[in-house]
Amino acid sequence: MIDADFEALSDRAEREALMRIPTSWALDAATVARIRVAAKTLLAELASFQQLLRDLRARPRASKIAP
Repeated sequence: MIDADFEALSDRAEREALMRIPTSWALDAATVARIRVAAKTLLAELASFQQLLRDLRARPRASKIAP
């Protein structure tokens, strides 16, 4: 299991902003984009996920998500 949580983001301001997003079934496009970028960042920074990629000899696919 790989635990990816906003609390693991190294950027404190971004982490705090994302933690303030209310739970909702409807989010605006900008918020969804921000969450997707955060998820990409988390996976890139998580040692456990990077180890899984190495174990599987996998490479992350190119993403359409802008940084």
